[in-house]
Amino acid sequence: MLYKVSIFTAIIVGILLFSIGYFKTQTDQFRIGSIAGPETELMQTVVEVAKELFDLDCEVVVFQDYNAPNRFLNEGEIDVNSYQHQPYLNQTIKNQNFSLIAVGKTFIYPMGIYSNTLKNIKDLPEGAMVSIPNDPSNGNRALLLLSRIGLIRLNNPSAEDSTPDDIIENKKKLRFIALDAAQLPRSLSDVTVSVMNATFATAAGYFPSKDALAQEGKDSPYVNIVVSRENNQTDERIQQLMTAFHHEKVIKKARELFKDGIAPGW
Repeated sequence: MLYKVSIFTAIIVGILLFSIGYFKTQTDQFRIGSIAGPETELMQTVVEVAKELFDLDCEVVVFQDYNAPNRFLNEGEIDVNSYQHQPYLNQTIKNQNFSLIAVGKTFIYPMGIYSNTLKNIKDLPEGAMVSIPNDPSNGNRALLLLSRIGLIRLNNPSAEDSTPDDIIENKKKLRFIALDAAQLPRSLSDVTVSVMNATFATAAGYFPSKDALAQEGKDSPYVNIVVSRENNQTDERIQQLMTAFHHEKVIKKARELFKDGIAPGW
């Protein structure tokens, strides 16, 4: 009987030691949420630099669904995520009541104004047709850019859900058509200008630095950010990650992956 108890005890102790070791490994590794695609490839470079500079061990957790990284972060399954801008985070916090906070800026994928007929935005004629994204976040972003260069005036420039109905001054009597973001490059054959994200512009052969009539700068609220929970925002590993994110190797990799469609946002 004593022999059986000893064997049982040894098994239990073994399980406990394995469990403790397992969770220690999980805790020691800094887990970063990212969206599948070139953003994750860029994050792998960030992780490599963080290892070189600080001996920081990171795991990149890849998601397909844009809603998942904030949920997993809020639940403590990951330590930070990097895939969104501040307005998107604000909307998520409002809708889900998550305890999340931005802890640093990364890159901006600048939204710009493009045309097949104009060389200067000052030449935009009265009554011109303007295509913008039809999703609320990027539609607001397009209108904000038009407002910042003086083409329109919005009822509330700080709002994050403006539509053409919120325009209170439109001296050129611009007309707006909202389209799926992926359709915007093709719309340039039917509209005077299109306001589109750099991702779609570069995919269609437009280069923001030379083709955009106007585009966002570093002061844009749509700079991508690194997000943590409020209760772990002072973790020193976050600052180490941000230092790695801003390293020249990462900037070089970003330009390699995104060509002219990305710029440092800090």
